[in-house]
Amino acid sequence: MDDFVSLTQLVSNVAEAFTTTVFLPEKSRKNLYLKSYYSLGDSIIEDAIIPIGQGLVGLAAENNQPINLAPFKQDSRTLQFYSTQEDIQSFLAIPFAAGELNGVLCVDSKKHYSFTPYQQKILTGFAEQFSRLVAREEEIKQNQGNLEVGALYKVCQKIYSEKRKINILDTLSRPPLDLIPYDGCSVTILSDNNKKSFILRSSGYDDCNLSYLKIEQNNSLVGFVLKNNKILNYPDLKRERRKTFVFQSGEPDFSAKSFLGLPIRSGDQVIGAWSFTGKDSSQFQPRHVKIASLISLMAAAALAKPKISPEESTYV
Repeated sequence: MDDFVSLTQLVSNVAEAFTTTVFLPEKSRKNLYLKSYYSLGDSIIEDAIIPIGQGLVGLAAENNQPINLAPFKQDSRTLQFYSTQEDIQSFLAIPFAAGELNGVLCVDSKKHYSFTPYQQKILTGFAEQFSRLVAREEEIKQNQGNLEVGALYKVCQKIYSEKRKINILDTLSRPPLDLIPYDGCSVTILSDNNKKSFILRSSGYDDCNLSYLKIEQNNSLVGFVLKNNKILNYPDLKRERRKTFVFQSGEPDFSAKSFLGLPIRSGDQVIGAWSFTGKDSSQFQPRHVKIASLISLMAAAALAKPKISPEESTYV
């Protein structure tokens, strides 16, 4: 269970609340969104958005001051996260630091007409825990970003320092999973006359021999990438009514649900394609596309370099 959800449920139980909600600021810095909630009812608006400075929740965030209404005599829908009227007796909103802005912990009750000073002190302590959760998530994101940068540097450095082109393709066929979360990876090369294309290196397709498998340019996803010189990120292959082929019509079933393919270009000329399959839908996110694009550019530049030794042929 998500840490925010677990802590929200704990707060609700301790406070004997009807509903406990946690709001965090959006990246736009203008609104709060509902991060987590726990309620004994079924009228919570799960995608609730509250402008900062508007309503009780928005005012608590803007002014960085708790709001305690006891008894609560308003229509509960004015709180902007209830879809129907609920017989709320008391309401408490406690702001907490969430980056440069404030999030808000909200607790209401049908059982109690007020929250005692002792309860408020406990709930303020819980609000501080939510603030720590936000800070921890940001730290994890930052560390993940640092790890990605380090891994990306190593891959690009390895590619560009390789003296044989076949070694570049080896590296491309086995990128680190923390950069691109693939289940299958392949490198396709166009022949010198651009009339034929075939797989030269692959990984993750252990039960299939894909070496020198010919690509059907008019009947496959990799063929589309080669033919149109475009990146293709296909999030859900299984929704297609007809069979979608990755490489060619006679291929085995790879159990692929998502596909990412990128052209490898030398200037304006396509010289190959770098492709990935995933066994989960939407496996490749925009950041994976950006990372793969950068690596493919580096690979294309390295492949276009003059041969290091006279005995080296094009890709062997």
